[in-house]
Amino acid sequence: MPKYDERTSQGWPLPHKANKLIDDVERLRQALQAINAEFSELEERAQVITEEYILPIESRQDSLDTRMDVMISEIKESLREIKKEM
Repeated sequence: MPKYDERTSQGWPLPHKANKLIDDVERLRQALQAINAEFSELEERAQVITEEYILPIESRQDSLDTRMDVMISEIKESLREIKKEM
């Protein structure tokens, strides 16, 4: 049992120089497992955000870019027609 049971604000165990190494090794292992779990959860949440928000926005942007290209071509053609009539 560790002599000092300090933890981070996330509740992850911290080693302490007054603890026996055998106690802190297990605490460090627990901390690393907890950190890994947190990162895994963050990765999953980032994937959901990407799929639900970013990809649809990119798709809409592509659609708007295509529309704008068409409109620019039509405007250019209209301007050519007007020049011809002058």
